[in-house]
Amino acid sequence: MALSQESRDALIRDLSTTRPVDEECAKCVLQQLQHTLGLKSSVSIPDYFSHPSQPNSVYKWDIPFLSVKGRYAMLRGVVGQRHFLFSNNERKLFVISMKGIVQKVRGGHYALPPCTLLDAHLVTRRASFLCFCLAFDVIVLKGISVWMQSYRDRYQLLTSLSLPLESTASSRECTVFIQDVKFEISSSSVELLLQPLDWYTNHGLMFIPADLWYSFGSEQMVFTYEPEDPSHRDYWKIDRSNHFY
Repeated sequence: MALSQESRDALIRDLSTTRPVDEECAKCVLQQLQHTLGLKSSVSIPDYFSHPSQPNSVYKWDIPFLSVKGRYAMLRGVVGQRHFLFSNNERKLFVISMKGIVQKVRGGHYALPPCTLLDAHLVTRRASFLCFCLAFDVIVLKGISVWMQSYRDRYQLLTSLSLPLESTASSRECTVFIQDVKFEISSSSVELLLQPLDWYTNHGLMFIPADLWYSFGSEQMVFTYEPEDPSHRDYWKIDRSNHFY
């Protein structure tokens, strides 16, 4: 017997990893986030994070620039929505969209330290209504801003948290994962990250400058690779000197 739309919506709400919060709670969470980021009360979170520019696509003439050893970090492209993951001063976990929409992550308290802000994607599991967060960057850790540090150092701080890596198959029932990042770009690491996964939809690659600070609302130095784009085809070749050509 087919479910009615009302029953289907109710089922999705029951299985959902996140829960909407009321207006008062959302206001309180955003105020805590403003304080954590050191923003003036007149600066709203949507204004601060709004209108992020799109990452640049990788073309043939960009590849020698990206392939210089240590210049870029590489991670899987994710089919999901960009969110911030915020652990407030009570260690309750919330996801906050670029528009300032606040949702609480189910499950109560997490291992994240209080006053910690991560950059992440909210991703849907295959064959399921359940979502999870793939964190790939840390902006504030224990109330201390770390966004001026290099991505290489920020990722090291991220992996020091008590969260499983996405490659940890035994932890797939968790809600928050750390995304696998490669700081050495090679043919083998490209092929590994391009392989389709069986538990969420990955698509292409993303490249983040390894030694630059976090850039709020800007993707000018971030690149993406889309395998289906004909202009990208057959460009992922690497010679013995570890340079793309």
